[in-house]
Amino acid sequence: MNRECSPPPHPAGATHSRWRPWSWGALLLAVLLQGCANCHDARVLRVEPVGAVSPAVTALQPQPYFLNLQLEPEAEIHLSRCPGEPFGSLCMTVLAPEGRRLQLERAELRYVSEAAPGQAGTLELSEASYQVSCLDKANGERRCSSSEDMPTAGASRVRLYGMAYIGGEHFEVFKYSFAPTSPFVGAADRSGPDFLRLFVKSENWRQYVFVIVGEPFAVADPIVLSLPGLRIDGGLIPLPRVRAAASTEQVCSVRQLM
Repeated sequence: MNRECSPPPHPAGATHSRWRPWSWGALLLAVLLQGCANCHDARVLRVEPVGAVSPAVTALQPQPYFLNLQLEPEAEIHLSRCPGEPFGSLCMTVLAPEGRRLQLERAELRYVSEAAPGQAGTLELSEASYQVSCLDKANGERRCSSSEDMPTAGASRVRLYGMAYIGGEHFEVFKYSFAPTSPFVGAADRSGPDFLRLFVKSENWRQYVFVIVGEPFAVADPIVLSLPGLRIDGGLIPLPRVRAAASTEQVCSVRQLM
């Protein structure tokens, strides 16, 4: 079923004072885009915070299947279904300004079934990964979306993810990865649209992606997931527990009019 220009449904069950459905930046972008949404039914993984939230964390939820945790000092964690991955995977993306020191507390995530608390288990985080795209121009100039320097002193890998030759210019995409609990630093990134980077400061930050894969996400029964804490410049920020439930809902893509 298609429906145009319909607002996203309001997520249920989030009543904590530090939970907000929309940020001012998101509202501003919605006004600027002035677009219509082309909607269709899709299998989604609905995520929302449950229980107490640390004073250092503000939970924003512009869509029921996307959770943005804004942390103090300045950093963000995004939780959503992984694009391009099979259903049943959840991506945790960490973003922070250039030079900010970061480290996840652990690589294991404990979960419990909401319907049957006796059913519990542990999921593992994948390696952290991020991408850097570079363009070698015909005049010898090289431009990259982010620094090519490694963000961690621990063991890391880099591989060529894609390449193309366009009008005498050489375009490459590299994928970097390292252990999930290795210390790393935030970095600047210029891969997003210029107008979006102007209004949303986190669009100027590199995205470090951790994939959480597990069968519990693929079933209808909700689970409650305990996220690892994040160290920011040496201080540990506890993250809220997250409720994850699979469902079939309308997913909308915006057609920009401006």
